[in-house]
Amino acid sequence: MKCFRKTVTLILTAAVLLAGALCPASAAVNSGSYCSRAQFVEMLWERADSRRDSYPKNGFADIPSGSDYADAVDWAYGEGIVSGTSVTTFSPDEALTRGQAVAMLWRMQGRPQAAGQDPFTDVADGSYCKEAVLWAVSEGITKGTSETVFSPGSPCTGAQAETFLRRMFDCFSYEHDPRNNPSAMKDIVVDRDAVYGFRPSPSGSLKQYAGLDWRNAVDVEEWQKERIAYHEDLKELYRIISDMQAEGRSAEEIARAVSTRRNELRLEASADDPESLQKTKERNLEQYGHEEGPLPEELYEKYGSWEKVMSKSLSTNSGMDACLGLYDTYYQIYKTLGQISD
Repeated sequence: MKCFRKTVTLILTAAVLLAGALCPASAAVNSGSYCSRAQFVEMLWERADSRRDSYPKNGFADIPSGSDYADAVDWAYGEGIVSGTSVTTFSPDEALTRGQAVAMLWRMQGRPQAAGQDPFTDVADGSYCKEAVLWAVSEGITKGTSETVFSPGSPCTGAQAETFLRRMFDCFSYEHDPRNNPSAMKDIVVDRDAVYGFRPSPSGSLKQYAGLDWRNAVDVEEWQKERIAYHEDLKELYRIISDMQAEGRSAEEIARAVSTRRNELRLEASADDPESLQKTKERNLEQYGHEEGPLPEELYEKYGSWEKVMSKSLSTNSGMDACLGLYDTYYQIYKTLGQISD
C-alpha cells in the first residue's frame, strides 16, 4: 500500500507539471504555452547582429524600469521593430499574435519588399502586417493556417515562435541537452541538419519514423502539433487515476483502467489516417497477438506489479520530444517519473 501511494503521488505531481507545460504562462517560454509580446522581443534582442550601447527609454507605463525585458523593449522600440498597443502601453504579457510576430521579423530585416501574389483573404490591404506576411511566406519562415487563411490574430505558442526564429536565423538549441539523457538517446541520433538537431534512430523503438524527412521544417511543425496533442491526451489518464484513487479503488483496478484507455488513445490518434491506423494495429498484432495493444495481464507479467503497469502506461518517449523541439517543455515530467536524474 505504501508503494502504491508513492506511485500515485509521483504520477499526480507529474500531472500538475503537465498542466503547467500545456497552459499559457508569463515566465520563460515553453514550447506548448503561448509566447508573450515581451518574450518574443527578448528573443529577437538576443539574436540582433548589433546593438547600440544604449537606447532612449520606451516611455510605456507598463514596462517597469529594471524589468527583465525593459532593455529589449527599449532596443526594439528604438530600432522601429515594435510599437505599443497604445500610446502609453506595450502589453508585455499579452499573447503574441502571428501577425505581430512576422511584422517584428520583417521590420528587423529592414522591411524588405515582398514578392509573389497574396493568397490570404484575412489579411486586408493596408493592414500593419500585410507586407510582412507576404515576405514571411515567400521566405519560408511561415505559411498560412490554410491555403487562403493566415490567421494574423491567432496567438503564437512558444514552439511556433521558436520555429519562426529558427527559420530566419537558422539556429536552435535546448536548455537541457537530450544527449545527457540515456533514455532519450537510445532511440534517437544527433543530426545537425534536422530541424531540432535530432532524428529517430533506425535501430531504436522509433525506427518506424527514421525514414521521414526531419529536415523539412513544415512537416516537423505539423508533427510537433500532433505530439503536443498526444501529451494533452495524457492528462485524461491522470484524471482517471486521481478520480479512482479518490473512490478508494485498488492499484490493480486503476492500472487496468489506465492501460486499457492508453491503448484506446493510441488507436484514436490515428483514427483520421486509415493507413497509419492499420500499421498500428499490425504492429500490435505482431508484438502482442491482438490489434488493440497489450492486455493488462500481459503488462503485469512483464513489469511485475500493478504500480509499475500504471507508471509505464503514463510514460512518454523523451527522444521523440527532442526530435520535435519539445524536450525542454516536458523535461520536469521526465524527472518526476524517474526517467532521468540530475
